Amino acid sequence: GADVQLRCKTKMPSLLGLSYTDATNALTTAQLSAGTVYELDNSGGSLPLNVVLEQSVPAGNDVFCGTAINFAVNTPPQIRVANIIEGAIYTADIVPSISITDTNLRNSTVTLNGQPYAQGTPIIVNGQYTLTIAADDTFGNTASLTLQFSLNKASVTIDTALLSPGTVSKAYSQTLTATGGTAPYTWTIAAGSLPPGLALNSTTGGISGTPAAAGIYPVSFQATDADQASTVKNLVMSVSDVAVQWTDPSGTSSQSVATGIAVAEA
Repeated sequence: GADVQLRCKTKMPSLLGLSYTDATNALTTAQLSAGTVYELDNSGGSLPLNVVLEQSVPAGNDVFCGTAINFAVNTPPQIRVANIIEGAIYTADIVPSISITDTNLRNSTVTLNGQPYAQGTPIIVNGQYTLTIAADDTFGNTASLTLQFSLNKASVTIDTALLSPGTVSKAYSQTLTATGGTAPYTWTIAAGSLPPGLALNSTTGGISGTPAAAGIYPVSFQATDADQASTVKNLVMSVSDVAVQWTDPSGTSSQSVATGIAVAEA
């Protein structure tokens, strides 16, 4: 007689409520395979996410082994952020790396402290920040992520404590110094003025020239770093007609200068 080929049959398991991984494992155990995975309309936002919502064959039905089973799993957009950790305090500029993925992505927004944030823009100003990311897809699935962090870089400090006195008609040179913040620094005079004949180099902080008039000259110097953080320090320079021996407060050098004393003003 003719050969009769028997096909394997199995019971369809219930996939409802299972994650995608657990659902495919259940199908493998039942000698079945995963077919098309699709999504349902979730514009009302009521459907649970990342679990099986329906399956193409009801649970308990007999089905031939190897049959591909279709099922629905609604998956929200995936939001990932690198370079930022919740609650962290950073001491250098930050550039969040943001990734938003979804096959059916529709809209996404990124804000920093409530204002639109352009990805790739460095965060350079000290302060507390809230980064908020939201996205949705064409099926109405939504996702959001909020991270709070702080930036606390070392503030700019003008280290120069005193201005050495000058002498009328004698060449003068001193360089202001600063630390903290992000170099390079830009130097300006915020108030007051240098003695006639002297000028401030905005790039190096050097004061140079030849004083032309004796007197006491209060000057407020401002140092601004590359991130536009700034500080101001008030100093006083004296210029006299008569030169005397003056010793640097650090004790490292001495020079013949004016009779006026070097003064630092708070």
